[in-house]
Amino acid sequence: MNSESPIKVFGGKASVCLKHEGDIHTLAQKLSKGLMLPTFSIEPSEWPPYDVVGSVEALGWELWLEPAKDSMQFQYSLRMETEHSETESFKGDMHDLSPWFARYISAICGVDSLVTGTQTFFSHGEAKTIGKAEGA
Repeated sequence: MNSESPIKVFGGKASVCLKHEGDIHTLAQKLSKGLMLPTFSIEPSEWPPYDVVGSVEALGWELWLEPAKDSMQFQYSLRMETEHSETESFKGDMHDLSPWFARYISAICGVDSLVTGTQTFFSHGEAKTIGKAEGA
């Protein structure tokens, strides 16, 4: 008889906003290269307002790149989630990797990245706060 407890499975997710003055195509290329991802597929969204959206799958992760809807300083949002994690998502068993992902993108890709829902952003891998004076 096996007395081991069953292993609890968790999924992962992240949501960041990105500062990029260029178009979605150039940002997708920069992210693909820096994060060593396949090329993003860029197509109009299936739902209104039919904005152009980038998507890619790699190593069990799905990523979506789209224009940011609620940030004027950060023009794009990037979300990622582990594939086949519907059960974990509904149970709230998803690890939020957003702070790590924002820092990683800023350090590796050179793109300023805001942790969605916060005032914390990363520039060149260093944490900063929106609205706080430099060096303060």
